[in-house]
Amino acid sequence: MSLLKIILWRITQSIFVLLALSLFLFMAVEILPGDLASATAPRFVTSDQIEVAREELGLNRSAATRYADWIGRALQGDLGVSWSKRAEIAPLLAERLSHTALLGLMASCLSIPIGFGAALIAVIHRGSIFDRLTSGASLAVIAMPEFLIAYLLMTIFVVTIPIFPAHTVFSDEMLLFDRLHAMALPAATLAIAGLAPVLRVSRACLISVLASGYIEMAKLKGMSFTRVITIHALPNVLPPIINMVVLLIANYMVAAFIVEEIFSYPGIGKMMIAAVKFRDIPLVLATGMVFAFFFVILNLIADLLSIMVTPKMRNPS
Repeated sequence: MSLLKIILWRITQSIFVLLALSLFLFMAVEILPGDLASATAPRFVTSDQIEVAREELGLNRSAATRYADWIGRALQGDLGVSWSKRAEIAPLLAERLSHTALLGLMASCLSIPIGFGAALIAVIHRGSIFDRLTSGASLAVIAMPEFLIAYLLMTIFVVTIPIFPAHTVFSDEMLLFDRLHAMALPAATLAIAGLAPVLRVSRACLISVLASGYIEMAKLKGMSFTRVITIHALPNVLPPIINMVVLLIANYMVAAFIVEEIFSYPGIGKMMIAAVKFRDIPLVLATGMVFAFFFVILNLIADLLSIMVTPKMRNPS
């Protein structure tokens, strides 16, 4: 199979996965107890009034009809109107998505360079106290869920040493520094959670490459260890590290649910949780598909980058 056919096949697979996820998401929303009409109804409203509200919202139609109508409009770029907010969904998503993207970018800028740098130092000084400490700390962090990291940071930097705010509040007048200060704790939570896998994967890849025969040959020729690392080792550890970094960014999207809710961060994860609470089906579907789209696309990018930087996959027989 040629390289072009492999890429086209991966893209086709991603499209079918997205369609399958859209159907799964719609079915998951369908089995939720209650709906917006009953969830927001006054205490003494009659069942007839609830039925009228359900008819106005289109909830009296069959699930198959509503799914076909929703997916058809979504493919044309029309995400519909939020029932609870009474506003177009697309602008709401754009604003919240920009906040979540900023959070993920800030966490990536912290976790990836620090994790890889620490792994490089640990490999150069393998067996040292630094190597043992970083390995043990990374194992401990991997075993900790994001919400525990968040509450530990909140206990230290909000309660004990009140440096950062417990809740993230943005305004149009805020400067970039003020925004970064407001989102420091949620970004640090994601960065700490992501730093551990970056460190461990990078360290394992570097150790594996340094045990190769051509590395030993370079050492026997008198090449310094620093040159061996930069010229021979680093280019050969790029494929797994690139794949891991892309998947880490995708995992940040999933972790955003927990972190945004804990710190009241105005991102897309918090919006989806609120949409589920109020049974706002169009908003739940839209936010869910945004998460699915970015997760699938980032996995596709990881696959394509692995193909491009791996000689055996780049030149298939």
